[in-house]
Amino acid sequence: MAKVSNPRKQFKYSIRIMGGLGLDPWLVQEVDHPEEDVEPVPHGDANYDVKTAGRVIIGNATISKISRTSGPDNFLVNWRKMCQDELSGGGQIPDVYKKTVIVEEYAEDGFTIINTSVWYGAWPTKVNVKSHSRIGSENTVESFELSIDAVDKY
Repeated sequence: MAKVSNPRKQFKYSIRIMGGLGLDPWLVQEVDHPEEDVEPVPHGDANYDVKTAGRVIIGNATISKISRTSGPDNFLVNWRKMCQDELSGGGQIPDVYKKTVIVEEYAEDGFTIINTSVWYGAWPTKVNVKSHSRIGSENTVESFELSIDAVDKY
């Protein structure tokens, strides 16, 4: 019978968005990593298909964060407007708005990094603003979806 003495805890992680954006990594409540798929490419061989690896397809990542109460937190809106600004009718070039995101998973001690995932070419494709309710007492949480070009894990 297998006995797990110290199972991993899913809440021990940190996330950083490089490039001077104002995300406090400790306010992030949930990170859904992008799915990684390899497209199968069929090739004909006699009476059956032989499949080989094709293009790598990286899905979107979703990040949920608690909204701050001590002042404005506009980094999401500013980042999205770098990509496309509906009022000005344009956006910056990809070299400006695409960022590198680093997600680190910590061991039980809360300091030792056991896994790191680096997302390259990340930019916000969807921003879900918080909702308000007079009968709720939950934290206000914003979420946003990131398009990811490439993933590296080490």
